[in-house]
Amino acid sequence: MTTQALGTYLTLLNSSGSAQFHFQNFYIDAPSVWQGTAYTFMPFGFSGVTVDADGENVEARLVFPNNALSRAWAVTAAEDAWVVKTQMLVVDPEGAPVRILHGYVGQVTSATWDDTALALKTSSILDSVLSNIPHRRLNRNLVGALPVTDAIRL
Repeated sequence: MTTQALGTYLTLLNSSGSAQFHFQNFYIDAPSVWQGTAYTFMPFGFSGVTVDADGENVEARLVFPNNALSRAWAVTAAEDAWVVKTQMLVVDPEGAPVRILHGYVGQVTSATWDDTALALKTSSILDSVLSNIPHRRLNRNLVGALPVTDAIRL
């Protein structure tokens, strides 16, 4: 029986498309270089890339430790709808990453946190089944000031 080690490599792109951060969650001692880019270690989890019964994309989550450093950029990532690129890689524990197992690109739609964890929820940029833009959460950046009452008539 063979054992494969897996690591997640994450790139966070700001609203202008510039890479802000490169993180990986496997190699603790030193940055890992993949395709010419150095990824620093950050303990995070990535989950939720699935498709529901209707074929619509379901939100994925990135979970980070909740501290002042991660909150500083995570709030900006949610407010400015940053794009996240994640790659699940097969890695060599004694060496470098080997190959891509799965890739995902999504847009940050919200951020939540509690005492220990900070979670970024992401949605697919395009719906792969219907070939259109998926449902989005209304926020101030999209529609301006939001009403403070639920008595809204369209």
